[in-house]
Amino acid sequence: MAPLPTTPERPPEMALRPCLGLPGMPSCGKLATGGHSRCPSCRGAYNRARDLLRGSPTQRGLGSTHRAQVKALIEAYIAEHGHTPNTCPMCSRDITKSNPITGQHTVPRAQGGTHADTLLCLSCNSSEGARVRRTQTQNP
Repeated sequence: MAPLPTTPERPPEMALRPCLGLPGMPSCGKLATGGHSRCPSCRGAYNRARDLLRGSPTQRGLGSTHRAQVKALIEAYIAEHGHTPNTCPMCSRDITKSNPITGQHTVPRAQGGTHADTLLCLSCNSSEGARVRRTQTQNP
């Protein structure tokens, strides 16, 4: 199969490629764009199905108790520093609407951790690096 076209606006790493479609179903035949592996309509359907399987934040243990713990962490930070967190303590990136401050579980919930005890930006808290660093600090 010949490589799909690239243009000056679309570098090779962002080349159009066939949509993967949905699991267990054949490809829709459309092209995936923007470096994604699915076309916009299949990507939306895939994300909705994934979110249904994951359950709501409350069902995953991130409900009102977790939100109260994060709020208490932020209030403690404000009491100590006089302002809300404006950079992540791990990566020093700015806290923004698209990368907000979140509560990190030093002991991962999958290993029995029950409460958020530190603050990290969403990017760090979601990254594999954060999980690895937490494990390394627990098992020196």
